[in-house]
Amino acid sequence: MGTWNYGRPRRLALGAALAVALTGATRPANGLPPPYRPSAARVPACANAGRAIALPARFPAQFPLPLHTAITSQQPREGGFMIGGIKPAHSAGGVLVSGIVPATDVAAAAHFFLATLPRAGFSVVMSEVDTPNDSEITFEGRGYLGRAALLAIADCPHAIILSVFTERS
Repeated sequence: MGTWNYGRPRRLALGAALAVALTGATRPANGLPPPYRPSAARVPACANAGRAIALPARFPAQFPLPLHTAITSQQPREGGFMIGGIKPAHSAGGVLVSGIVPATDVAAAAHFFLATLPRAGFSVVMSEVDTPNDSEITFEGRGYLGRAALLAIADCPHAIILSVFTERS
C-alpha cells in the first residue's frame, strides 16, 4: 500500500487553476462550452482556415461550438430547409456558417454535437456518422431548424470542416 502525499492534491488544484486562468477555459455547470469567441479560435495552419469572424445575428446564440472553433464565413440562404421532406410553412430562409473545428477525427467532432446540442436546448432529429470522412446532424429547438455537416480534411489530421445551416422554424 502506498503512502498518501498531502502536498500533491494542493499542487494539482493549483496547477488546474493556473491552466484555466492561462487558457481562459472555463466550463459552465451545465457542461456546455463557453460562448463562441473569434479571438479564441485555434486551428492548425494546414487547414488554411482564414480569419475567424463573429457569428451572424440570424444564427442561434445558444448553438454550442467546440472550444477554439474558427467560423470563417457566413452567408444568407434563401429557400428554406427540409426535415424528412417537410418544409416549414413560413420559412424566411436562413444562414449558413462554415469554419474549422480543431478535432482529431470526424467521429469525435460529431459526438461533441450529439452530446451538447440537447444540453443547449436543441433536439437531434437525425444523425449519420460516416467515419472517418464525414457526418451530418439535423436538429431543431429554440425556434430553429438546422443541419450541421462535418468533413475531414485530407493531410490535416487535427482539423475538421464544419458547416451549419440554421433557419427560424
